[in-house]
Amino acid sequence: MTYINILNNKNMKNFRFFLVTLAFVGLSIGTTYAQNAYIIDNYLGVFRTTYNGSSLGNSATLQNAIDAIKTYAAGQPCTIQFGNGGTDTLKLGGGDSTLIKFDGGTNGNDWGLITLTGNASSTSTATYSVGIMRLINGVSVNTQAELTGKSGILFVLKANTTLTISGGTVTGATCAIANAYDATINITGGTVTGGATNYSTIANYSGTLNISGGTLENIGGGQAVSNDGGKVTVSGGIVQGNGMSYGVYSRAILSGSGEVIISGNAVVRSENLNATQGTIMLSTPSYAGQSCSQLKISGGTVENTAGGKAIYCRCGDVNISGGTVSSASNGIAILSKSIGDVNISGGTISETIVNDSTGAINISGGNVTVLTDAIVNNFTGTINITGGTVQTTTVGNFSAIYNPNAGTVNVSGGTVAAFTGGFGIFNASTGTVNLSGGIVRTTTRPAVSNTNSGGFLSLTVNAIVFAYGTGEANVINNSGTYFRTGDAVFVAWNDAAGTTTYQAGTSDDIYKFPPEASAVWAKQGDNNGISVAYNANTGFIQIEGVTVEGETGIEELQLANCDLQVYPNPTNDILYFSLETAYEITDLQGRTLQKSDKAVKSVNINRLPAGVYFVTLTTETGRIVKKITKK
Repeated sequence: MTYINILNNKNMKNFRFFLVTLAFVGLSIGTTYAQNAYIIDNYLGVFRTTYNGSSLGNSATLQNAIDAIKTYAAGQPCTIQFGNGGTDTLKLGGGDSTLIKFDGGTNGNDWGLITLTGNASSTSTATYSVGIMRLINGVSVNTQAELTGKSGILFVLKANTTLTISGGTVTGATCAIANAYDATINITGGTVTGGATNYSTIANYSGTLNISGGTLENIGGGQAVSNDGGKVTVSGGIVQGNGMSYGVYSRAILSGSGEVIISGNAVVRSENLNATQGTIMLSTPSYAGQSCSQLKISGGTVENTAGGKAIYCRCGDVNISGGTVSSASNGIAILSKSIGDVNISGGTISETIVNDSTGAINISGGNVTVLTDAIVNNFTGTINITGGTVQTTTVGNFSAIYNPNAGTVNVSGGTVAAFTGGFGIFNASTGTVNLSGGIVRTTTRPAVSNTNSGGFLSLTVNAIVFAYGTGEANVINNSGTYFRTGDAVFVAWNDAAGTTTYQAGTSDDIYKFPPEASAVWAKQGDNNGISVAYNANTGFIQIEGVTVEGETGIEELQLANCDLQVYPNPTNDILYFSLETAYEITDLQGRTLQKSDKAVKSVNINRLPAGVYFVTLTTETGRIVKKITKK
């Protein structure tokens, strides 16, 4: 009995000792034994189980061997090694004798954490839809083993179970893992591979899939992940669709319903060139009553390395707040055919966004920088730009926003730009363009082109439109309905004059409309350009290749007093400071209008005409310049 106590750290009954003694004769010389691991290997047509070099018996079926280990482990964490070490592989064979069920029992505590190591491979081509290894009733398995399924599903998870892949390989000929219910899959390392047309390496239904490391791939015309109502989070590692089977490309992620989140250092990629697919595809739901998918990207990289679509959205919303979405040259970063929206508040998009739907592309931040057309609004959808940057940078006939049909483009903030040959916004048909803020700018062509007699263009409130040239015709090309109102400003720089150095505060070679607006050469930080102000409409147009010399008084200095605030802004009369400070109020030409060397908490500016000014605030710890508006 002492021997058995050492073996399992618990008292055992005499009949177990008898089984151990009886089976010991079956041990072969030269076997490699892992310390503190239960080893299952193939021996003379049966499954032999050992622990620390001592036999625990032979079993006719693999399930019987697993059940014996469960009895010995008695709910404590345990390690199960497939094969007797080295290159030895446990042959799962074919038929029900090779199926394994890890059952947590009625209370879910019949097993402790199970760690799988070693090597195991099925040799049968029979399809096991129930899974070669099944996890049920709250059991948790961590695999570091080399596992291969010749056909069918390798792992099937039922409700409340957990499968963690921290190393090794899991390879399925069709589907490697199926999360059939509300179970959890964690991939922190290792490699998971599947490869058959229209099959998923991991099929996630209503469960949770978390990927923070390792590699998950599909190599034969399916997808690495399919999501049908569950939640997929990729915060690290690589998820990829590479290769094709029978002419069908692989995708990285296919989601019909549920949520997909990309963050951290994740890499999601494919080489998919199918016209109706992408690296990530949001498809229509599989079942009635399911809602469309939600894709959220806050970090990492989503890319199509072959020039196809990085994101193809047929149903659902795409929300991007960080990370990078790209395709190879002349590819498509995002194709939306959904009534849902694409919302971009951060990150970088480096190929074209195409809106082929009635949905909206909403850009409030981030950077959409493309060599060709940055955004194409093909049908009756809406493009809303409230912040960020949308620009095309290639020499040629490309536009930052191309609106070829009856869609709508609204710009109320941010920057829309085209360089070396393109339009900022090209409204080519009966669409509508509304500019109420932000900056739309170009170099050699008009910033806005409204070329169809049925098109509509309006400039209102705080829009600033800029182009190279000598007049309004260089800024706006209009053949349709057009009106301008509010504080909208046109600005043009006559680059043909050949001057590249200007004195701060001057307006040499600058055209502006209306005439009472201010447009002067200025510096903002290290950037050179034109400062624009007209009533409450203010902005700065950076111009590469131009040098501005001298001081303008309009440069914002982010010094030690960066938390010093002025309020209310705009104001009719009293302007308050959050700290006692000396102040100096200047106009856009740098002329001093009001000043106090004594530290105060407020100033009355009711005598100043309505307009934009700068107040320089100085304390013992530094100086900061704030832009203010007098109503």
